[in-house]
Amino acid sequence: LEAAPGVTFLARLAQTFHRAGLAPLAVIGAHAEAIRRAHSGIPLVLNPRWPEGQLSSVRVGLRAALGQGAERILIHPVDAPFLSPATAARVLEALDTGLVILPTFEGQEGHPLGLVAAAARRVLTSPATTLAAAAGGLRPTRLPIDDPAALDHLHLPRDLRRRAPKARR
Repeated sequence: LEAAPGVTFLARLAQTFHRAGLAPLAVIGAHAEAIRRAHSGIPLVLNPRWPEGQLSSVRVGLRAALGQGAERILIHPVDAPFLSPATAARVLEALDTGLVILPTFEGQEGHPLGLVAAAARRVLTSPATTLAAAAGGLRPTRLPIDDPAALDHLHLPRDLRRRAPKARR
């Protein structure tokens, strides 16, 4: 899906995280070759086990980020493309004082999840079967934010149509 004419969700998120001072890295699975062709400027890593679910992709991304020497990592789903760079920067900054940062909007847990390298390593070795369980076991610090896009889950074109007028204000 496009977040704006000619701008895919992934491209918009890469711009968002770059503006927040981060080096984006995307994990791909289904339709990997088409995604590679459409996003040649974004570092991509392949998760060959993507049918196993989100946590398998998170683990591939964490291994890649840690392998590149990342000390602070933000995990964000591609189906929430309207996150503001300011929100990503706040989560990144909060990692200066916390191991795991979980942004909240109006009391609801959102994205991106922030991890320092030590916490990322613990997620990699966790027996949990979901990211929420793996991160929850690390007692995340809740960070109130003022960005409703942190709660987005835009799976279908109709979700985007409902959200887009609000997101583009």
